[in-house]
Amino acid sequence: MRPSMRLLPVKLLVLASLALLPACAAPDSGLPTPADLSGEAGWSSWTDDLEPSAGPDLPDGDVEPVAHTDTSRRWSCEDRPYTCAEDYLAYPARAAEFARPVTDCAALRWDLERMSVGEIPMPRWMGPLDAEALQAHMIDGASIAHLLTGLSQRPLDVTTIDDRVLPVLDGVPDSPTYRQIELLFEDPWVAEINEIQALLLLPEGEGPFPAVVAMPGHFELAADFRDMHYGKYFPMHGYALLIITPRGYGDEPTEDRYTEDLLCAGFTSVGLRMYEALLGLRYLGWNEATAGQPLAVIGHSGGSATVNALARIGAPIQAVVTDLTSQYLSFSGNYGEGGEYYTYGRWYVDETAPGVSLFAGHINAFSTARMPVLQLPYGYGDPELDTKFPPEPDPDDAERYGLIFDFLDGAMRPSPE
Repeated sequence: MRPSMRLLPVKLLVLASLALLPACAAPDSGLPTPADLSGEAGWSSWTDDLEPSAGPDLPDGDVEPVAHTDTSRRWSCEDRPYTCAEDYLAYPARAAEFARPVTDCAALRWDLERMSVGEIPMPRWMGPLDAEALQAHMIDGASIAHLLTGLSQRPLDVTTIDDRVLPVLDGVPDSPTYRQIELLFEDPWVAEINEIQALLLLPEGEGPFPAVVAMPGHFELAADFRDMHYGKYFPMHGYALLIITPRGYGDEPTEDRYTEDLLCAGFTSVGLRMYEALLGLRYLGWNEATAGQPLAVIGHSGGSATVNALARIGAPIQAVVTDLTSQYLSFSGNYGEGGEYYTYGRWYVDETAPGVSLFAGHINAFSTARMPVLQLPYGYGDPELDTKFPPEPDPDDAERYGLIFDFLDGAMRPSPE
């Protein structure tokens, strides 16, 4: 089922208070002001016209992923993961049928930069939303309705390029081990030019195992998440972990370019990241080591922005682990060499999505999610320490990482009554 097209278009959600603009402001692009959409009824009045919106079409798909093994193959982005963005740059033309171009890209950027530093207010949905209404708005605001429709019937090729057994603790005699499978995903929407690389970590034994999809942060590959955010401890606790390497995630000019191209066409980078996570969930639902088992997601930094949004679109997940809340409106390069804060000439961060940002307060109200959400210190380490790069924990140190698995056990392995 396709979401109602009566939902507020993305370009109408990007608001600038023209009364606050100085004389040197960018030309008016025709975007409405907050006053145009506010009033006594408030934005919540839009819920009167909402229709239920279909979530991802995942369970019992008609088309199974096609599995290959080719140990001579290598990931095409291996030498340039942070600039590998050809699929994102090609996406506006690839999905032109579903584009909703903004009126003026320069004015859009000007308004968003000023909102990001508080010079003009960020628009926010002021009224309550139930789960179905929020789902409908999220799917529309992220511009992913066409990606969700028929997801389980879409071709998905997954190639194993490496398969090995590794110790959980390097250099420790008799360390527990896990199986690591390196995978390449090919998808006609987001991975046609360059594959999506992922690592699947499996526990010892036959399975099937409950499974988690991990979305890393900027400048992180799947192997970085495995080593820095307790990833290799998931198999030791009986969970399969599929870590998806983000492409084009760290080189600021690259990220800025594809994010702006997508926004100008009415699409969003965070929508494509959510779709990539859904491809991982689809694969886990099919793989014999995880098929039929509960699924969850975990994120770090920008990856947390993705999984937080994913929890609101009807994804088939039973738990979310996150370490960040996002306003979905962000630029990098906020500070000059002398530490001074400046506003303009910065780079888009790819989670910027005006149609999602409108609902940031609802997304970040984790108690209202359909599934339990665990919010951890940034990086999952001790908040008193450097949480970006926590030291490797001892496998018996429940205080450091045991909370994750206690939470997942409660959500995915409930005790029989």
